[in-house]
Amino acid sequence: MPWKMGRKGWPGAGAAFNPASLPAYLPQWIPAGAWVPLSTNTYKGTTDLEYTGANNIVFNSLRFDLGTSDQWHFVTLPPLNWTTGKITFIPHYIVHDSLGTPQNMVFELGAEFIQDGFLPDATTAFQTITSTKIAGVSTVPQYIIGTESAELTLTGSPADTGAIALRMKRGSDSESDPLYFTGVKLLFV
Repeated sequence: MPWKMGRKGWPGAGAAFNPASLPAYLPQWIPAGAWVPLSTNTYKGTTDLEYTGANNIVFNSLRFDLGTSDQWHFVTLPPLNWTTGKITFIPHYIVHDSLGTPQNMVFELGAEFIQDGFLPDATTAFQTITSTKIAGVSTVPQYIIGTESAELTLTGSPADTGAIALRMKRGSDSESDPLYFTGVKLLFV
């Protein structure tokens, strides 16, 4: 049976696996604990959220309050042979909605290339994309898998030897409760 490609590079259901047929890149998962804070009012570390229901699951997360300028940074390497310079992202987070009223929740991901000769102190502007989702009605904490963002085309030329600086922050939304970011699925398209 020939190997079939699924969405965004994963093997399709029931397909035989052939390593030689793998795409040049696969999605990257970047967990909450890998991000580094920037702004001075940002919580300085991750929080473990333990849920003692039937599953007894613990999530490592970053707390984003409404209306703060919290920013978390991470530097990653692009996949080998990635030539489009385009990315999308899907945030994962938990919302503790004390009122049980669904509201917009927005995360923004900024990105820029870091190439040889990059000047860290130079003023640069991150290009930014957003993911917006409305949670279902519940006063029980909910694990949310955000919507996939639109494509962001990074300026500059993709290069196997370069890197990508990422910035995650909470966008302007209407959810008054904190959002607990557990990680992001980064897609190279």
